[in-house]
Amino acid sequence: MTTILSTFLLALLLGLVLTPLAGRFGRAVGAVDHPAGRRVHDGVIPRTDGLAIFAAVGFALTIAWLWGTDVSRLIVAAGRKAGDVGLRGYVCHCSVIFF
Repeated sequence: MTTILSTFLLALLLGLVLTPLAGRFGRAVGAVDHPAGRRVHDGVIPRTDGLAIFAAVGFALTIAWLWGTDVSRLIVAAGRKAGDVGLRGYVCHCSVIFF
């Protein structure tokens, strides 16, 4: 249980650190969403914050896998189970391959 909690906390802290950096990066490269039509936000919103969350969770799970914790066994078991029932394919428009 503590390994799951520590993996979650690592992902949370990394997400808190990386999200503002991804916002600045999005503004710098012009990956922003301007308010218009159905978009009701007040100002320009960067669209790159998902990269920070993806990187934070990916890094935390990689660290858990390298340490050989319970979390890594859960990831492998879930991947095998998903592969057994044929859930290989596209998730959120990304090709996901379960080992």
